[in-house]
Amino acid sequence: MKLLFGKLVLLFILLTGPILLVFFIQSVEKNHYLRAFEDKQELLKNTRQTKIVLIGDSNLPFGVNSGMIHHSLNYPVVNTGIYSSLGLLFELNRVYPYIGRGDVVIISLTHTGFGNTFYSKKQISSLIQIYPKYIFRLSSPRQFHSLVQGILERVKKILIAMLSKDERAVEDVYKRNQFNEYGDYIGHHGEKSRLKIKDEILELTVYPEVLKEINEYEAQINNLGGTCFYTFSPIPKSIYENYRGEIKVFEKNLVEGLNMEFIGSQKDFVYEDSLFYDSEHHLISAGKNYRTETIIRLLEEKLEKDKSEFSYFIN
Repeated sequence: MKLLFGKLVLLFILLTGPILLVFFIQSVEKNHYLRAFEDKQELLKNTRQTKIVLIGDSNLPFGVNSGMIHHSLNYPVVNTGIYSSLGLLFELNRVYPYIGRGDVVIISLTHTGFGNTFYSKKQISSLIQIYPKYIFRLSSPRQFHSLVQGILERVKKILIAMLSKDERAVEDVYKRNQFNEYGDYIGHHGEKSRLKIKDEILELTVYPEVLKEINEYEAQINNLGGTCFYTFSPIPKSIYENYRGEIKVFEKNLVEGLNMEFIGSQKDFVYEDSLFYDSEHHLISAGKNYRTETIIRLLEEKLEKDKSEFSYFIN
């Protein structure tokens, strides 16, 4: 039996070794957008005092002014959001170890985040290619399946480029050095809307097992002395009006399925199309400020309420 196992391991190495060699030997530019992931992780590690941590996808770096929150509420802010395809499960796994007593955790996802995207998509391979150590933050078979898919697709593209002698790299639109000290993306500040609404059905899938997993993480954060909130991602007015009924059902599923408190409703974060940058979840600078003002106002009310309830309890 041991001999057979050894042969199987050797066969696995012989089959996968060349694929992984091609995958990891390909260099990724130092200013690549996903390299900011490690910068955000360092910011999270080094912010030891009580803090507000934003967890989610790109609607956060492209949709929040963390400096406004910091100065209004007197909490340092760490914006960990970066890319929806990494999935919220992956984000929770990498953020959870750095949550402490008194921390406020705000989760926000685009509308696709409660379906399969929660478990990562094949683009997770792009991050693992840059930072292989984060493979240990994968905790679900679905995540590993997505990773393998991504590696195989990436290796195929690399080999085709090598065989055709086409060394042109696809330039990343967003850059690592265009995040500020909070983890907000500011490279598009000062630019006008480029939004083009896609003619496709809005995905509003909510898996019950995803809500269950989020609730389990919330319970763990509560045990550490932290507090979780959920806030909706921004949505263009034209999409909201076209899918008003479906969005209401989506919101109802979240409110009934998640245990944490909500910062506002979806309607609070509906904005004119002209306030969106290049997608229905990315805001231009003015849009970010409008959304942040709403978050501050609603969150301040909840934090004051929590303080008064705590004072009542200890008295």
